[in-house]
Amino acid sequence: MNDTSLETEEMKKEPEQPGTEDDARASIVFALLQLNRATGDVPYENRKDFLEVIKNADFSTWPAGATIIEQGTPGDRLYVILEGSAVDMPPDCAPSVLEKGARIGKMQLLNNEQFSSPVAAGTAGASLLIIKKETLLANPVVYRSLLDQGLLIQGRDCAYVLGEKLGEGATGHVFEIEGHTLCAKIFRPRPDAAAGAPVSIPEEILRLRHPNIVSIHENISAHGAQFIIMDLAKGLTIRRKNGGPARCHNVRQMMEAFQSEQQRVSLDMTAKVFRHVAAALLHIHEQGFVHRDVKPEHIFIDVNENDISFMLSDFSLAFPISTRPGKIEGTPHYCPPEAISIEKPETLIAGSADFYSLAAVCFELLTGQTVFSCSNVLELAQQHLQAEPDLTVLPSETPIWLGKFIEQALKKNPDERPTREEIEKLITGA
Repeated sequence: MNDTSLETEEMKKEPEQPGTEDDARASIVFALLQLNRATGDVPYENRKDFLEVIKNADFSTWPAGATIIEQGTPGDRLYVILEGSAVDMPPDCAPSVLEKGARIGKMQLLNNEQFSSPVAAGTAGASLLIIKKETLLANPVVYRSLLDQGLLIQGRDCAYVLGEKLGEGATGHVFEIEGHTLCAKIFRPRPDAAAGAPVSIPEEILRLRHPNIVSIHENISAHGAQFIIMDLAKGLTIRRKNGGPARCHNVRQMMEAFQSEQQRVSLDMTAKVFRHVAAALLHIHEQGFVHRDVKPEHIFIDVNENDISFMLSDFSLAFPISTRPGKIEGTPHYCPPEAISIEKPETLIAGSADFYSLAAVCFELLTGQTVFSCSNVLELAQQHLQAEPDLTVLPSETPIWLGKFIEQALKKNPDERPTREEIEKLITGA
């Protein structure tokens, strides 16, 4: 549930059941890709990303000698041999046999060229996985693995090459940029948007600068998708007792690393998360906007000279403060009641909505559980609207001021939540 957007369409249907036929077929194909790798090749990682690409690819089989690719065919697909073999037949030199695992069309895709020679099925025929260019472009991890080159994005003054995948959320994926202290987020298409329509991020948001906000440098449309180029927080390495180090770029990853050790995030760390994110939110509200999607995945970790700081990111749902929402948006476990009951004409989303979400994050940091727990989005929404949080599960050593903030900020009525002046006093410890 942590990464699922709470949107109007999702409120109308039950979650899809896992284990479909497509999932099973994709798993088999991924296993074949692994088996067919050449000796010494690096194993394909990021299985989840590969499965998504495979489910959006095509499968075809050709009998021996049949033409798979004609000369002059546009280089807009990657062909991967799963079974059998193929023969590349250049007009001016000897044919070459391509065995299982061969990836046909890499250079054509990278250089936007046509095929200069035909390719036919080998003596035993051939079965191929055919992946469209746009499918690869939508998943830079698989793009890099299959094309042996990172996805290139042209910016104002330079080109960016996407590197390691740092994380993903309801609105998109985040990747490190090679050779820079930057990262890129590639947005998923919004279900309510026209094909290719970019996510709307106000210019005022792009210009936000604050020590606890991840700065955005460019908003780029490329490869049929939208990217934002932003600062890369250095992250925190947590040493596990019974395993390797855990690299944590955001608070969600930090929580999971501690949970794997049957531990919770410390009180001091939780207090620092509150103070840093609260300061960021006050700055955003002062600029006239509300974030609307505060959650652990959107709080990045930065370390400088052993000093840990937390930085708020992802403003894809931000809009002017005290605006009436046109639909339900946000992330279920952190969604304030007023963002759910949008049918009321008096419903406005103000800064207090962000502090409801921050209180839910602090509650989870302290307890290891969400404020409300339910597998059904509709029931979870109802709990935010009507149920009272169980504050007795907060650790007994929770600072009084932090426990009081969580209690007040989780009030159903926005008017009963802490005021800006009260938040400022909590941040400074006054």
